[in-house]
Amino acid sequence: MLCFEIHGHQIKISFGFFFLICIVSMFNEIDFVLKLILVLTLHEFGHIAAIKICGGKISKIVFSAIGINIKAQLYDDINNSKRLFVAAAGPLANAAAFFVFAPYNSDISKICIAIALYSIIPLEGFDGGDILDIFINVTDHIKIAVFIIYTVAFIAILSVSNMLNFSVIVTIFYIVLLSLISDESV
Repeated sequence: MLCFEIHGHQIKISFGFFFLICIVSMFNEIDFVLKLILVLTLHEFGHIAAIKICGGKISKIVFSAIGINIKAQLYDDINNSKRLFVAAAGPLANAAAFFVFAPYNSDISKICIAIALYSIIPLEGFDGGDILDIFINVTDHIKIAVFIIYTVAFIAILSVSNMLNFSVIVTIFYIVLLSLISDESV
């Protein structure tokens, strides 16, 4: 794992993140990879803005095979509505970007929706897992069942929108395995 600090923020980049970027780069044009990075950046800025609005401070950013995870220090007791706001801010930023980019660039708008859907996967380490934990205290078996249903729906949506290709299938398979066998979150 590569670790360094920028302006007091600890940055960690895992081997899995580089592996994921390599897989996506192998099977896609460089312009797709750059658009993906732009959409991911918009997503994370949504979380950062929500953290700042809730009075928090970014302490660590972790780039892993599952994605990018921002660790924050919130100064007051964070209630469920603030937790929900922070967790949903990334997917909502993607949804807003979809409507902004849809008239101009269908590739970026498709990536925005794909990342919004991907990020709300109801597993620990994903925005959807955080949202699910806020609403209900569920067992791991229920989370895995919801995850399987969600994954099938996600693949169906990607195939209908002509965004399902080999790198997406390999990435989904890798993330599913990593999520199910990992003992710890991102």
